[in-house]
Amino acid sequence: MSSESSPYELGSELFLELQKRSRPVSLPQGSFLFYQGQRADGVYVISSGQVRLSFMSATGKVLALRTVGPSSVLGLPAIVTNKPYSLNAEIVEESRVGYVPLEDLVELMRSNTAFAFQVIELLGMEVREIREALVNASVLGGPTRESAALGGRWVVPGSSLYPDKRPF
Repeated sequence: MSSESSPYELGSELFLELQKRSRPVSLPQGSFLFYQGQRADGVYVISSGQVRLSFMSATGKVLALRTVGPSSVLGLPAIVTNKPYSLNAEIVEESRVGYVPLEDLVELMRSNTAFAFQVIELLGMEVREIREALVNASVLGGPTRESAALGGRWVVPGSSLYPDKRPF
């Protein structure tokens, strides 16, 4: 899994700004930053190493989403929505990670509009990536529980799967 155009990476200047507010720690392979369903109270910035993002499906199977590396920020959707983490974040090679508490993240967003807009952009990219994954799963493997939950509205342009009614 490539981290190219990853929805988890901040630009270098903004990453450094967030990193300044973080509490750094080195973690060995096999450690977890957070688990799916755990209460979110901060975000994690990856300075070095690799972290695998995965989730437990409704059938109990653990599915790998992607592996991310340096300059990635993990946990933003949970913090912004005030919901538990929706993924597991497992260290797959020794990593240097910083933890940024919610209060520090909010302060940075209030004081630095460029950072706030990049957070919005990252969240938008993540939503887009998830929608594309749902579309690909539907097109390649038939309807999924997730695409059914979306009412089958997200389809690949040019495919024969366009619904009769457009949702817009």
